[in-house]
Amino acid sequence: MSLLSKVLVRRSCFDVGMRRTPQWHPHYSTTAGNTSVNKKGSKVVPVLTALALASIFVKKWYEDSKIKKADATSVTVDPAISAFPKRMGPPQWPFATQYGLLGKGVRCVSSITFKAYGLGIYVAAEDKHLVAEVLDSKFLSQAFIDIAAPSLPAKTHQENLRTALDDPAKAPVLINNLLDSGIRLMAKNTPIKAGSFKLLMDGTRKSILKNPDSQTQDKERLEAGFQELHDCFRSVKGLVARDDDFFIELNKDCSLSLSYYTKKRDEFVILGTVKEPLIGKLLFAHYLAGVDPPSLEVKQEVADALVSLA
Repeated sequence: MSLLSKVLVRRSCFDVGMRRTPQWHPHYSTTAGNTSVNKKGSKVVPVLTALALASIFVKKWYEDSKIKKADATSVTVDPAISAFPKRMGPPQWPFATQYGLLGKGVRCVSSITFKAYGLGIYVAAEDKHLVAEVLDSKFLSQAFIDIAAPSLPAKTHQENLRTALDDPAKAPVLINNLLDSGIRLMAKNTPIKAGSFKLLMDGTRKSILKNPDSQTQDKERLEAGFQELHDCFRSVKGLVARDDDFFIELNKDCSLSLSYYTKKRDEFVILGTVKEPLIGKLLFAHYLAGVDPPSLEVKQEVADALVSLA
């Protein structure tokens, strides 16, 4: 038989069902559908995945280990950020005065499930006396606080004050009178998720505009104040890291002093001042008396603190 005939016979045998036994290669295995899988590769992928997960875990553990836990001088706001000091001021912090914490909580954005910032409201230690002087004044007491109907059981001034601070009509009047007294306050915003300086600026502007009183103010003054706010952020760009601090100080004249502290570089940056008093007053009135404040928890805790000081 010629060579060509032998080749044709072999091919015809394969056509009718004869199969040559495949040569075995130790680094391959067959699965359903005769698909070959690289056994070495199948071992490498889980190892790389495990290493990646371990790296993420170690990084998170390292970052979390740097977060200061609550102690006798601080309180926990959220486990993802450092505890908030109960007192802040010189010499550790370059503020004009010593501040004491009134209330703290989580500030949510878009949904109650999305935690954006830890928020703390502080009062100047030297100005605490103004709370009682304003909220226990004869005018506010007779017109807004101690005005229960004669048929109802008598309550203490503090009980009536707490009720008034929960009233959406009375609370803005009481808080605006307190702000007009020259009391100095400070808001500490600490990102729970990394964000940007633009988000900080936009969030501050939105809080101001959510105060219903903003709709009745001089539009030119309001826009001039917003321009000052914008100018404060011109020197900073990029991301705001988780657990950094953005401070807003309300001064006696209701101007705002803005500053930023980055923990990674241990650096305190003065952003600037918003001199237009409308901005400061509208912002802090929304924090403390807004129907839909940035943090209801903060609003409630601050109300409790004001009652205790009155």
